[in-house]
Amino acid sequence: YVQELSSEFPDRRLTFSFSIDDFPEQHARIRKINGLFEHVVESCQAVKEVGGNTDANITITVSGENYKHIMDIYEHLIEKVGVKSISANPVRDEGIYQTPKILKQKILDAYIKLTDRMKRDLESGRLEGYDPSTLQGRLANRKNAILHGILKDTYLEPHYISPCRSGSLF
Repeated sequence: YVQELSSEFPDRRLTFSFSIDDFPEQHARIRKINGLFEHVVESCQAVKEVGGNTDANITITVSGENYKHIMDIYEHLIEKVGVKSISANPVRDEGIYQTPKILKQKILDAYIKLTDRMKRDLESGRLEGYDPSTLQGRLANRKNAILHGILKDTYLEPHYISPCRSGSLF
């Protein structure tokens, strides 16, 4: 379907995002789907092979299960898999589950280390990020940089942040 979409929208930049949480076996355990890591890598490669107006991005979620080796996962994705665009998020509390405070701090520390490294790698050209030759790519890269800062500041004590002036009226 990537080729079909690329042909149908030749004047648009198409970005396909995929999630990887850990190395293959742990990723399958976390997501409860055997072989998922390999399928994600294959999908990412398929997008790259189409080329032209398509980009592939991998998002890593830093969690209590992977924070100790998140930098190893990051290096593996770049060096062994050949990923050139990576985003990151810290795991968020959902529903009734609450991450213990001490673990949350460790997740945040790993997230900061990861995103600081990503920033350096983007600046050095080791990572490409989203296509900087397009407005969409530049906006996505800038949005990620802003989001990383907001998450660093609010992860331990979440609160709503609105740069929208009209939003402050409510």
